[in-house]
Amino acid sequence: KNLYATQVRIKADFNEDEVVMYFDPQWKELFGWIVPEGKNVYRIGLGSFRNTAKNFNIFLMKYSIDIKQKIDSQGGLIPYGTMNNLAFDNILLLGDSAGQVKSTTGGGIIMLLTAAKYAANCIQKCFRKSNFSKKKLKKYYETPCKKTIGRELRVHNIIRSLLEEFNSKDFDKLFGVIKVNKIENLISLYGDMDFPKALMFKLIKNPIAISFFLKLFVKNPKIVLKLLRLI
Repeated sequence: KNLYATQVRIKADFNEDEVVMYFDPQWKELFGWIVPEGKNVYRIGLGSFRNTAKNFNIFLMKYSIDIKQKIDSQGGLIPYGTMNNLAFDNILLLGDSAGQVKSTTGGGIIMLLTAAKYAANCIQKCFRKSNFSKKKLKKYYETPCKKTIGRELRVHNIIRSLLEEFNSKDFDKLFGVIKVNKIENLISLYGDMDFPKALMFKLIKNPIAISFFLKLFVKNPKIVLKLLRLI
């Protein structure tokens, strides 16, 4: 899958101590964001599968975000999905080319750094043996990548697939459940934007969270089928 993102950097007077994410069914494939850089400079952006420029303008109008003091703008392609073949004769893939991107956030620096460690170890071993065949690269690089990064990316894909089925009321209910029942404490303690598996296990033990998702699944059973295809 390819996600399209657009972003502007502006001078503004938002809260420099927080990152804000805006979830909406109109851009359900990712979210809108306001990220502080410091010195009153902020990154305002949005990612979606299609109509990204149009969605970005809707986002700005909906939340009354003024970008008149624009410094510059950027845009880019974010590929994500399932890691497939990472190793070939004399070639190994890392980062975007390998699909090592989190479908929940569009980021992947930590995934890339983790893959780079495996790649460095793989290259050292292949140099010693003067063998850069697909078989060796797969053994020393692709296999450990899939055992660690691959499993975490699968969790991200499950979360993203779930969020894509949410409507505005579902988002409101989810964040309401999180706030009222102090589930944010669990998120603060166990939340990790790169490795969310630990938090997921904690949430499925929380009766309030379980109740919310059971009601969601009953209301929209196709979500269950969609998730089962990813597990």
